[in-house]
Amino acid sequence: MRIVHSHVLWLTTIVVLGGCAGGGSGGGGGAPSLPVVQPFTSWSAVQPNSKVTAQGMSQTTAAIFTVAPNGDVTMSSISPFSAVDTSASSATLTFGASRQLTGLQISAPAGSVSWDSTVLGGGTVACGNGVCTASKDSGASEALTIDPYFVGWNYQSFGVWQTGSFTSGTFGAMSFGAPTPVSALPLGVTNALYTGLTAGVYVDPTGQLFGTSATMSTTVNFSTRRVDFSTTGTVVSRPSVVGTTPSTGLNLSGTVVYLPGTAQFVVPVTTANSQLTGSATGRFYGPAAEEIGGVYSLNGAGPLQSMGGGFGGKK
Repeated sequence: MRIVHSHVLWLTTIVVLGGCAGGGSGGGGGAPSLPVVQPFTSWSAVQPNSKVTAQGMSQTTAAIFTVAPNGDVTMSSISPFSAVDTSASSATLTFGASRQLTGLQISAPAGSVSWDSTVLGGGTVACGNGVCTASKDSGASEALTIDPYFVGWNYQSFGVWQTGSFTSGTFGAMSFGAPTPVSALPLGVTNALYTGLTAGVYVDPTGQLFGTSATMSTTVNFSTRRVDFSTTGTVVSRPSVVGTTPSTGLNLSGTVVYLPGTAQFVVPVTTANSQLTGSATGRFYGPAAEEIGGVYSLNGAGPLQSMGGGFGGKK
């Protein structure tokens, strides 16, 4: 298991736990002229010097905050998370000659933001130890995505991003990939177990911002359309503190029976400490629902306490 810290403002505290080694997608480096953007089908099909657009689902929130000299972030206000968008969100990824990630564009109803390491002023994009990070505008515009090659995913990934200034901005989470057609759902499978991870942020009742990560486990009965979603081993971190702190009270759990005729689901979820409630919205990815991914958001009793992020996994 590896623990990876990002380098960004809202995202500085995010910790990603990965357990599957694999080929890295690299980072940095230039690329010659690129072909027209192609629809995403799988990570194994991505070619060098290519650009792919993957369908996504996203959720965003806006906040006003202050940053202490030690890097800790305190929210003074934070809006409720938007409704999950499942139709107008996408991620476009550009790959260089060695199939390294050189560019990233996130498009969502809250706005579009992009990073391109091959263009002067386009920012930096790099991958290592399970995550890919993007940054520009002196850190005011940042993103972190899970490196699918590292964790062994083939049909989806997820990420979080921020854009704005150093006192206010928008935070978002997106799951993206190749959704499973409804007609391809394995209806005869009654005990499909998907395992993976989550990453996101948590704001405590006083407005203190923490990064979070956890192990994700979801069991699906395709015959009855039942989804049991849970996270375990949640840890939190802050820039001023070295390492991570267990926070099992933020573990999530919930169950739902999704509607027929869809490859998406919305699970009502609650934290183990019963302080936050919300939902995890997901979909199946791959030709035969080989993988799963989505976004989640929860709110507490007060105006600041909240939690949000993304998740992904495979059978």
